[in-house]
Amino acid sequence: MVEFALVLPLLVLLTIAGVEFGLVVKDWINVTNSARVAGRAAAAARFSDGPNCTGVRAAVDTAMTAQGFSSSDWTLTALDPRSPCAPGSDVRVTL
Repeated sequence: MVEFALVLPLLVLLTIAGVEFGLVVKDWINVTNSARVAGRAAAAARFSDGPNCTGVRAAVDTAMTAQGFSSSDWTLTALDPRSPCAPGSDVRVTL
């Protein structure tokens, strides 16, 4: 019984650490998948509709909302200032 009392805290600590590690990995996979979905939505919604890319932003917002993120959780940055919404221009979605 004494051995069990000595080993039990270590076993509980290892169990909690394993669960926490699993939650961190799950969150990491969720953020990675959400960025992929948002990037795909931005690429599929490529059309020129002004300097603010409102069509692309709406498509990314829809994709991110479906993944469980709010509009304040992500930013969309056009990397080509000459034609930010033109087909082939680069954008960055940051979570």
